Amino acid sequence: MPVILLTAYASVETAIDAMKSGAFDYLTKPFKVDEMLATVKRAEACIESDSLAVKEMPDAPLRYHFENIIATSPTMLHVCEMIQRVAPTAATVLIYGESGTGKEVVTKAIHSNSPRKDMPLVSINCAALPADLLESELFGHNRGAFTGAIADKPGLFETAQGGTIFLDEIGSLPLALQGKLLRVLQEKEIRRVGGNETFPIDVRIIAASNTNLEEMAAEGTFRTDLYYRFAVITIDIPPLRDRIEDIMPLAQHFIQSEAVD
Repeated sequence: MPVILLTAYASVETAIDAMKSGAFDYLTKPFKVDEMLATVKRAEACIESDSLAVKEMPDAPLRYHFENIIATSPTMLHVCEMIQRVAPTAATVLIYGESGTGKEVVTKAIHSNSPRKDMPLVSINCAALPADLLESELFGHNRGAFTGAIADKPGLFETAQGGTIFLDEIGSLPLALQGKLLRVLQEKEIRRVGGNETFPIDVRIIAASNTNLEEMAAEGTFRTDLYYRFAVITIDIPPLRDRIEDIMPLAQHFIQSEAVD
């Protein structure tokens, strides 16, 4: 049975504890009736989805149906359970996993099963660009902001309006940009490079890292306040060597996919 937490003492730590303890979602007092009803409807839809999956495949070890995710091992079944729990919510998600474990696949599953599924999913690898270009890509820039900026350009946060933005390798984000990203999370608005005007945004953020951000925060290489903003919900994807039960199902999946193509 889904549990919805109602609290007058909302904080990032409260959200983390609630979701880790199994809460479906949480609302803060005073709450809006429409928001409460929408949350209850999402919880009901989650129950119906579970019941339908069990009826359709009563003997199957896997009751989750996410595109390109094959899970028979307990650890991956837990990942699927977390996807199903967090997808209907607006919670920020932090995904941990080595390169190649499927962090972007999990992100797509969360987005595709969320209320934002018909809106854009925008991805960027924070390790792939130098700091100045990364800032422009994320927040956009105004004409004349720097050499070569011949026109106004919206950033990825604006492009993802109403949808989801996936920040891969978030641990590579320079400290200066971490502060600007924290402001976006707090104020729900962005300011383009070279501009004074602010733009309100409604974007869900999913971040991923192959390094431990909590350890980086302790070392001073990642902002502690930003870490807690990201770590509302964490999903750990184990490497394939630690879940050998998934090897054969994955091989069969890829063989069937190639046969169809």
